[in-house]
Amino acid sequence: ESSLDKHHQFIHRLSDRNNTRGTQNMWLISTRNISHSQSYNYHVGIHLDDINYSISLSGYNSQIKSLPQFIDSFSFNDSLNMPTSKLYIGSGNKNGFEFIYRKKQGLISGWISYHMNQTKYDFPEINNGEKFLANHDKRHELKAVIISKVYNFDITANWVYSSGSLYTDL
Repeated sequence: ESSLDKHHQFIHRLSDRNNTRGTQNMWLISTRNISHSQSYNYHVGIHLDDINYSISLSGYNSQIKSLPQFIDSFSFNDSLNMPTSKLYIGSGNKNGFEFIYRKKQGLISGWISYHMNQTKYDFPEINNGEKFLANHDKRHELKAVIISKVYNFDITANWVYSSGSLYTDL
């Protein structure tokens, strides 16, 4: 399988250090001052499937343009008249691959997956013009799901290990 496509995003994540919502972010819709982002996405993969098992391996690359980054506090009243000193426009590049192995039948079924990703941003006005990892970048992610049926109940165990989360203080 393969794909080549272009996406437009008209909603942007607002990461505000004064946010009291914990890990939940707020989102802004594009305006004449906050343009939409666009990305060019490339994907290639192979998928093997039979009655008992399936295996999937895929790789991807995404090039992002017109990516907004909001600095300091932000007031929603400013969204139509936002000073440009709080808004920087840059670009990004995201690439990685994913491997999934799934056992479909038997006393124990489930799947295991490994995902490697790197998301880098490039904003000339931020980080002395050096590219930096996005604050949502997780380099490695290993997941496992084990499912077994006991009488009329499905018993499931999930496990997730991820690394590469980082802290970026803008």
